Amino acid sequence: APPPRRSTAALREFIGPLVSAGFVSRTTCRTQGAHQRAYEAYSLTASGQAALARGDALRMVLPVPAAVRMLEEQAAAKVEEHKAALARHGMLDKVPASELCAGSDASEPPGPVLRAMLNWVRTLDQYRKGGPAGEARAARLEALYQELQAWRLEQAKLLRLSPESLVPEHLLRTIAYVQPVSSSALIEAGVRVPQKAAEQLAATIAAWKAAGGTAVGG
Repeated sequence: APPPRRSTAALREFIGPLVSAGFVSRTTCRTQGAHQRAYEAYSLTASGQAALARGDALRMVLPVPAAVRMLEEQAAAKVEEHKAALARHGMLDKVPASELCAGSDASEPPGPVLRAMLNWVRTLDQYRKGGPAGEARAARLEALYQELQAWRLEQAKLLRLSPESLVPEHLLRTIAYVQPVSSSALIEAGVRVPQKAAEQLAATIAAWKAAGGTAVGG
């Protein structure tokens, strides 16, 4: 299995132990000019270069800084929070494990699938906190998504493609959330279908709005 990914903030915490072990040197430098500022520069020592050349760096054992432990605990808690939110809606299996874990790192934006799925479930959860009116709003949004699913299935049959390859699940959820009503806006959002199919999709969304569908955020 690949080693666990660590955030940039976590990796910075290992600089101190590497300096203490003699593999990295730290030098305080100053910028030029009237307003000088101090900054630290790092470089591999002869020992660090030798360890890297031998491959020892791949097996190096360093004490784990307390700050790294705290960051990893926070990341693990964030993953569990994401899992719980997705599982409540039966969508946990829709997100690749690689994105689910990477999404815990606050220094990096979540992947497109995780971002779309979390946006969807959080929107529905927020609506449902609004009592009967909010429940109705969530139901209308889910009804739109079901209409989009029906459109995708029909188009996939016509084009002899799998529904997921025609429009990925996370993109379909994004379309239901954003609700573009023109073929050009759909194409801009990432939908790659024939012009006629895009126009039909835009018409479906427009009809849903005309029938009383409420725009997200409206």
